[in-house]
Amino acid sequence: MNNDRRERVLIFFGDPDGPIRQVIRTTMASENYRNIEDFAKVPTLRDSVRNLNPDLIIVDSLLPEGDPIQLVADVRSGELGRNPFVPIITTTWEPDRHTVRRIIDSGTDYLLVKPLSPAQLMSRIDLIVGERKPFVVTSNYIGPDRRKDKKRRSDVPLFDVPNTLKLKLTKEKEMSQAEIDKMIEEASGDINAQRLRRHSYQIEFLVRLIVPAVKSGKVTIDTRAQIERLCHISDDMDRRLEDPQFENVVELSNSFKDVACAVQEKLPKPDPTDVEVLSQVSQAMLLAFNPDLTSDKALAEINEMVRKFADRATAEELRR
Repeated sequence: MNNDRRERVLIFFGDPDGPIRQVIRTTMASENYRNIEDFAKVPTLRDSVRNLNPDLIIVDSLLPEGDPIQLVADVRSGELGRNPFVPIITTTWEPDRHTVRRIIDSGTDYLLVKPLSPAQLMSRIDLIVGERKPFVVTSNYIGPDRRKDKKRRSDVPLFDVPNTLKLKLTKEKEMSQAEIDKMIEEASGDINAQRLRRHSYQIEFLVRLIVPAVKSGKVTIDTRAQIERLCHISDDMDRRLEDPQFENVVELSNSFKDVACAVQEKLPKPDPTDVEVLSQVSQAMLLAFNPDLTSDKALAEINEMVRKFADRATAEELRR
């Protein structure tokens, strides 16, 4: 790798500890990574991610005045910044189960537990350049594929996304920002389409849990969380349906959102008509976003999702 090319790379480094920021800056500069902007607070980092084009983000989970882990998730979902595929390394002093789970679920490329050495950081950067994992897309996750079970991976699409860090370090001639933007736009279209397909499955799955609970009068905290998740998915779909290829399902999606919100507002006793419409529209959306899917196959896949969910719930109940 040509060290002179490292000066092309723009790195954002967010850490609440001033001395740590200085040590990392000095170390990175010694490796010819000189274009580094450091941040002591979440708001200033968010503003820079929104307005500039970093090739690597390194952020600590305790960066103050905001939620740095949510910042990573917002980048991956396309809600923050110009490049949802920018490589990200998250550091933490708190490797407890909850924090680690949140960091992994945010879509970061790597988690590094402090105290860490500059060599550890450099090795992760080398891995991102040489062996970055492809992305996987579900209804609640966009980021590097971390699954180790090859059998589970076989039927899930994987996406090789643009890696500007690698491009700037390995391309002899630097690409223009217009060329990079085009690559990001094309990859974003593929990710967006897959996200909508996964949303349609998740919607039908959630509706299959919500409707029986509502009809039987057994609305629980879990039911309320499920309908809240349903409305959150609807909001994300609204944003993603701006893509012209989905203009034929915009009206259907809007109808679903209206009904889902009506059901949520009137819990625990929503209008029975709204509950029935919720079921009908969710099935229609599943088939609309997956035109190659037959009704029987869709039903079988959703039934399997519900069965696995029930099995997990039973197992958790037995452990209590």
